[in-house]
Amino acid sequence: MEPRRSTVTRSLGASDVRCTQLGLGGASLGDLYCAISHGQALATVAAAHAAGVGYYDTAPWYGLGLSEERMGLALSGLPRGDVVLSSKVGKTLTPVPRPEDGWEKHGWANTLPMVMSYDYTAGAIELQHRDSLQRTGLGRMDCAVIHDLEPQSWPGDAAALAKHTEELFGAGGGLRALCELRKAGTVRAIGAGINGSEGAEWQVSYAKRLADESAALGATIDFFLLAGTPTLLDHGAMTNGILQLCEERGISVVLGGPFNSGILATGAVEGAKYFYADPSEDTKDRTRRIEAICAAHNTKLPDAALQYALRFPCVASVIPGAKSPEEVARSVASMDASIPEELWTALEEAELIPKASDT
Repeated sequence: MEPRRSTVTRSLGASDVRCTQLGLGGASLGDLYCAISHGQALATVAAAHAAGVGYYDTAPWYGLGLSEERMGLALSGLPRGDVVLSSKVGKTLTPVPRPEDGWEKHGWANTLPMVMSYDYTAGAIELQHRDSLQRTGLGRMDCAVIHDLEPQSWPGDAAALAKHTEELFGAGGGLRALCELRKAGTVRAIGAGINGSEGAEWQVSYAKRLADESAALGATIDFFLLAGTPTLLDHGAMTNGILQLCEERGISVVLGGPFNSGILATGAVEGAKYFYADPSEDTKDRTRRIEAICAAHNTKLPDAALQYALRFPCVASVIPGAKSPEEVARSVASMDASIPEELWTALEEAELIPKASDT
């Protein structure tokens, strides 16, 4: 019997890390959109592990430490070798001295009592990494990912973006610190998050700079965590050159947000979101056309959405979020569902996804 697709592993770039093709994204464990209990959060991670999921992604940003705390507690009783844990750097969390005075929750339904600030200097990144180890309590982080250093994270504030970019790339900056962690084996792989497909020229130049400068420092960028692309609706990673760069340089891709904020899980229903906003009529129409072709090939839309990115050799893992064991079970079933090759051909012929020869 062939292994289930969700539990098959792929390498992360040049590192010795192998991650399952289905991972678990940790934003929902930081109370994204709605609050869940600690018990439900821990049960969600336990369900993922029981199903064979071995790759877990979190960040200080998610619930201002809440996701890291819950992820660490849920994974603490498991053999450490069963788990690949990834967190992020670039944001420093400082405890609030007087919690009764309140703190900015940045849109999360609930958070730890923390104040968040951006800092990509070497000293800050070393501190952020150590703080993440404290919050998870697991003693080791397998992957460290540079977080939110692209124009979309700094709308209208080019000066702040330039400042933090210099903090990362400058002499003695944060990239050097990450490369030192990688060379020392303190982390086994380093990556960088890149949101969406907008600002393609900047994103590709950023990706190339990371690849070039990390190599010059004697380490390597092992993977990019792309949010929302490549998906059935967003083909930016194919057209802007990032996938081609990854394939040429041996860099892996981890896909976050494979449902594009929900519309590829639910279809174009009332209230569906696309990149956290209401979808345009064109996006809803394309979603309906994709779903109709999926139905004609006895395939559910979310099954195709989860499996689509893995058609690209450089994509190592797809990491949908989940806030309950039931959502984990649905993702596992979608990843393991059988999809006929004819479906992809039909979507290409309908010009709903690029032809493989064009990517």
